[in-house]
Amino acid sequence: MKNLFFAAALAALIFTGAGAAGAQPKKAGGRTDLKGARLSETDFSGANLRGAHLRRANLLGANLRAADLRRADLRRTSFSAADLRGADLRRADLRGAYLEETKLGGAKLGEASLDGAVLIGADLDGADLKDAGLDGANLREARLGGALNLHQVQVDRACISDETRLPRSIKRREAYPACDRWN
Repeated sequence: MKNLFFAAALAALIFTGAGAAGAQPKKAGGRTDLKGARLSETDFSGANLRGAHLRRANLLGANLRAADLRRADLRRTSFSAADLRGADLRRADLRGAYLEETKLGGAKLGEASLDGAVLIGADLDGADLKDAGLDGANLREARLGGALNLHQVQVDRACISDETRLPRSIKRREAYPACDRWN
């Protein structure tokens, strides 16, 4: 029997290690509200969190493989060491989110806002970054070699290091002004 995760105001709750795999929140007049919730190591694989409010939530080490997070409010959310492979994050607001060492391979990030996000050491091989905003994003040591639809202008507006793996089509610059804010 599938777990049902109903739309509710669950802000600031603690679900460490909980399971919500395959969750399908009901949209009964509102959006799922998990602002500030501590959800580290929670299993949300395949969950429908479309349009959810997860601002400032802690999803450290959480499993969000193949989760639907389209148009979700994920500002300043911590996804460090989380698994978001194959997740749908199109048009999600990830401004200022923490995604260090996060697995994003195969994720759909089209038109997502990652402005000011921290993606140090993140694996974005196979992620689709079509029209994703990366202004001021920290991509030091990130793996972008196999990223799809990544363009020069996106990289030029971000902070990268010599250890950042870029697609061959992207030229490495002498300096990246966005790195000034991270030094």
